[in-house]
Amino acid sequence: MVGLALQHDEIVLRLVASVAPMAIVCLFLLWLRPTRRVLCGVILATVWACVTILIVNVVAIAVGWWSFGANGQIAGVPVDLIFGWALLWGTTPSIVASRFPSVRLIPTLIATVITMVTIDALFMGRFEPVVTLHKSWLIGELVNVLVVLLPATTLGIATARDSYLYLRVAIQVVGFTLLMGYVVPTIVFSVDGGGWTSLVHRHFWAWVACGVFVVLGGAIGLQAVAECAISGRGTPVPFDPPKHLVCSGPFAYVSNPMQLGGSAVVFTWGLMIGDGWVLATLLLLFGIVMLMSTLTEHRELTERFGAEFAMYRGQVRAWWVNWRPCCVSVDPDQCAVLTVSPGVISSIVCAFLSRLALGGLRYVVGPERVPVRSGVFIYESLVVRAIGVAALLRALDHANLALALLGWIFKCGPAGLPQWSCRTTITNREEPANESKASYGYSLSP
Repeated sequence: MVGLALQHDEIVLRLVASVAPMAIVCLFLLWLRPTRRVLCGVILATVWACVTILIVNVVAIAVGWWSFGANGQIAGVPVDLIFGWALLWGTTPSIVASRFPSVRLIPTLIATVITMVTIDALFMGRFEPVVTLHKSWLIGELVNVLVVLLPATTLGIATARDSYLYLRVAIQVVGFTLLMGYVVPTIVFSVDGGGWTSLVHRHFWAWVACGVFVVLGGAIGLQAVAECAISGRGTPVPFDPPKHLVCSGPFAYVSNPMQLGGSAVVFTWGLMIGDGWVLATLLLLFGIVMLMSTLTEHRELTERFGAEFAMYRGQVRAWWVNWRPCCVSVDPDQCAVLTVSPGVISSIVCAFLSRLALGGLRYVVGPERVPVRSGVFIYESLVVRAIGVAALLRALDHANLALALLGWIFKCGPAGLPQWSCRTTITNREEPANESKASYGYSLSP
């Protein structure tokens, strides 16, 4: 009888942990009736919360912050608790914040943290035996706030308000990487009984080959994401897309660089794990994402950009990478400009550039255009301005695929995205009234 009572209590607690957050979310949705953009932020925040809650709880079990006594688990974490926790910490704050659009981000985050930590402090201890708190559970709570709550709320609010573009792009990239690199394989392992131990036994040269493909594919994909943010003023997510047609960077060589680079990374990682079901699941999920993007992208871009997009797709194909960049302008006024200050380094650079057929780029040497503190190189197109190393790397985008790829790899180095670090500044200039929506260093003139 005691066992049946405990089992009954566990079922009730698990229902409360999943149904209560779901009911709260539904009530807020019916009451606040959020806009489409707010819903986009809510979806992204919820996905981030699901991904990171699983990871944090796996760590919590390993180090002893708390433990779970329930069945139906993924890596020792009950699925329904992940879902309920994600709704409470990911979905709810983003919906509620939409009710107060005039409140700045930092005060909103502070209020959210206080509210959610208070809820956990009041109710987590009451969920035993489903969740058993240990002495150091407050450390885990702090990690949860830093890893789950703050990024999820920031992503949801920033997407809804169309602010903090670079920050939300970074969160999206990290979230997608964690989802495909860890969460999906972990879910498959919980079904087929596999594990991560196979990676330990991989040969050194297998890791080297994996690193090469991941670096190449990752450089293409990450630089395409960066180009969406820098030139397009948007993100790679279909419901938070760039505001302008992007045809520079990797998009000047292939029309789907994110899918191309991502598929290379996903396939390589699946092979390294060595589990057939993991590889098949990763490819299936990535294929679904690509299919959904393909079905909607062409129609939406045609509606938004019309002839400009048609001309771009006439020169660039999907999955087939051009050796030379497309959208090269014959009009000097539409070309990007690389300004080089006089000096020994400048002479070497100019000699190197003179041997390259730079499409859509001209370079000039003149001290009058180079501020003393700006570095040696300045790259300027209609909306993008780069200084120093980033200027030279952007110039390589106009040469050929090999040199452009070298630049993309460098931009995705240990410093993160070097266009935002290491004496590099890239900003978006005001758009002239007569500017073409697709003119980002590569004009669409045939």
